[in-house]
Amino acid sequence: MKARKLKCLYVFVLAVLLLFINTNMTAFAATVAKGTCGTGSYSIDAAYNSYDEHVDVVWTLDDQGVLRIRLDDLPERSSAADVAGQSGTITEYAWDSSKVRSVVIGSGLRISNDSIFMNHKNLEKVTLPKDYGYLGERPFAGCDKLTEIKGETGYVLKGFYGNTYYGAFEKHYSLKTIPPIADSRIQERAFFDCSSLNHVVLLEGVTAIGENAFSNCRSLSDVKLPSTLKELGWSAFNCCNLKELVIPKGVTEIPADCFSANSNLKSVTIPDSVTRIGASAFQFCALKEIKLSKYITSIDGTDWGDINSYPFDKGVVIDAPAGSYAAKWAKEHGFTLKGEKKTVVNPTADNAKKTVKTKAGTFTINGKEAAFTAPANKNAVSLSIPAKVKGVKVTAIAPSACAKMKKLKKVTIPSGITKIGKKAFYNCSKLKSIVIKTKKLTSKSVGTKAFKGINKKAVIKCPKAKKASYKKILLKKGMKKTVKFKG
Repeated sequence: MKARKLKCLYVFVLAVLLLFINTNMTAFAATVAKGTCGTGSYSIDAAYNSYDEHVDVVWTLDDQGVLRIRLDDLPERSSAADVAGQSGTITEYAWDSSKVRSVVIGSGLRISNDSIFMNHKNLEKVTLPKDYGYLGERPFAGCDKLTEIKGETGYVLKGFYGNTYYGAFEKHYSLKTIPPIADSRIQERAFFDCSSLNHVVLLEGVTAIGENAFSNCRSLSDVKLPSTLKELGWSAFNCCNLKELVIPKGVTEIPADCFSANSNLKSVTIPDSVTRIGASAFQFCALKEIKLSKYITSIDGTDWGDINSYPFDKGVVIDAPAGSYAAKWAKEHGFTLKGEKKTVVNPTADNAKKTVKTKAGTFTINGKEAAFTAPANKNAVSLSIPAKVKGVKVTAIAPSACAKMKKLKKVTIPSGITKIGKKAFYNCSKLKSIVIKTKKLTSKSVGTKAFKGINKKAVIKCPKAKKASYKKILLKKGMKKTVKFKG
């Protein structure tokens, strides 16, 4: 009986121990390397005596890949109770960057230059203290696996002088989570092509969002623009996944391409403060109707016949006060004004504007025309854009529609295409075969950098009569001179 009780006690103790170990694995992580990486100090405010206690900034790397950086322990001659503050600078690194999976930075620290964490190829997560201070220019460039930048409660993302640097987090393809942004200005391309970023918090105090700041953030579906915002840059939210949008009252202009190619954007609220709307500002969205105020004095865009660069797709109903500039513009450019009877070519056809997904990809259908906006598979090796979708002719390839398709080798462009948007095939580095069946492309209808970054040995097969003109056009749109054209 006694032996049985001892056995039960042993089993119970073992179970508790295993549970403790399982829930506290980090506590048992073994340190595999350590060293110093900078200098710092504790501010001591003792009775009748204030001074700085200088110490090293130290680091440890454990066998779980967690790199911890902090101020070294306070010397015994000083009391922790007298510490009024602490600060330090990380000036260099001596750890093996390939073994770092997570970085935890201690209170009061900051980095002295932007290369400290550059090219840490296995880095997945960064944790910053709430008093970290400023992140520099492209602090985590080359950290291709970085998915999360988080801070302690109260931490906000900010750059020097209230500006997030130009291209600070550009092309961080795996980055999904960032802290709230507190900068007064988010600079150009700050989060350009962060294709996994799905949620952004912009705090009150943000006044400007620069050109391409969030362009090509294809997963970004949720963003609230703060009431302090005054300025939006060209293509600021181009090619995102926004579904609804409320523009703050202080904004006076919506520039060109600002929200274009948000194929699920169905609701937009434009305040009375807006007086100008740029070309293609809301093209290739899912809008059916938009309300414009009597204060709008300028709407940009050009009609080239088969295609145009109006701020809205044809088919969008314009709700504007009678006699206003917006109402006159809508009527002059063939848009339907709310309250007017809409002319339908074929009343039985389902040709209202809508977004359609097929095996080939996503399309925006607008009346008798459709635009190809994204492939069904971003890892596809070959892509053939169909001539029609749901019985509607495909006439356009949207901006950035196939950008960064790293495995794409072959593309077929159908005969009905009249417009190829900017960066449509940008940085498709393996793309070596392009079959162009259309004869309707012009220099104006092919966007900037539409083919920049494709393979330098690519072969372009196009209609014989267009070989010379297409070569001239496409070389200006990013193709290398080494590309071969065949008629």
